[in-house]
Amino acid sequence: MDSTAEAFFSTSDNPEEIFPEKALGILPFSATPILAWEPGGDLFTFLFNLLEGTGYEDNAGLNFVDAIELGKTYAEQFQTHANHSSPAPGSLTQELTIPDFEADPLFGRVVKALVAWNETVGNILSEAGYFSLAHMLETRSDLHCSMELASGFFYRQSLQVLRGFIESVILPIHLCKHPSEFSQWKANSYRTPSIAGKNGIARLLQRDGVITEKLAEKISDTYSLLNGYIHGSEEALNNTGLNRGAWEGHVFQPARYQAWAEVLISLIEVSLPLLKINLVQWATVKAGRNLFCSICHGSSLGVVQRKGDLGLTLYRCVQCTNTFWKDDEGSGAVSTSVVFEDD
Repeated sequence: MDSTAEAFFSTSDNPEEIFPEKALGILPFSATPILAWEPGGDLFTFLFNLLEGTGYEDNAGLNFVDAIELGKTYAEQFQTHANHSSPAPGSLTQELTIPDFEADPLFGRVVKALVAWNETVGNILSEAGYFSLAHMLETRSDLHCSMELASGFFYRQSLQVLRGFIESVILPIHLCKHPSEFSQWKANSYRTPSIAGKNGIARLLQRDGVITEKLAEKISDTYSLLNGYIHGSEEALNNTGLNRGAWEGHVFQPARYQAWAEVLISLIEVSLPLLKINLVQWATVKAGRNLFCSICHGSSLGVVQRKGDLGLTLYRCVQCTNTFWKDDEGSGAVSTSVVFEDD
């Protein structure tokens, strides 16, 4: 028979332990086909550096294998849709040039960026290092949605959701500096300021010394580019070219695919340092606060359970009902069930 015991593991508030600079130093990723990925490459090194010093370094190999499987799954999805698409009668393109996505270097880099984001966010979530859980989860939803839409040739929509990705990354950095605005946001009474432009959030954060001028410029330029897909400029439409006899139909389009891939890669690689910035911000704020809920930031807490022998208390937030363990020093702890095999 197996027996189950409850075990507790401490969480970390140290941004460097959650997201080491050694991992960030791997960027940018090389354009390497999924079929050519190997241990020792930049993605494997990123995954190892992300876990180095945590005691879970051995998981890097497992995560790398999972990354390859994820890449193959997405490659098959893109391949199937592309191979089964047919140019419409009268469209400009009657013969499609379709890559082998598993062997496509650009697609390999897309998946590398996606894996890096998912694993980094996973680290942050496991340590409750996020300022805003909703925004953190939304970034993963945006990227997954973009992949799904691009695989089905909805190129305009696949880029539209990436504008939301930028907002979900940059807004928590701004709101962390302005707690009253975060309260308004939670109450649905907040009007999000512009991200780009002279007085946009990116430039405000630059002037405050939170991000560099180069980073602010990159964010603003990409956000402005994506606005064209929101507001429907002619060349951004899925059905562009109808008015000049250059319509291609709802098919795989190499140029549109490449444009989407390059934007997605660039956004992720620019946004990973922003995650670290927000981690550092939030760790500083938390150090100056008493006990509070990591999700809604409320301080109205009820005691659910006490484990005196371990010095642990389980709290429930009155506002959002989140439950969490804390030790007597106020550090976080994660409860998990461990199954033991009886001899």
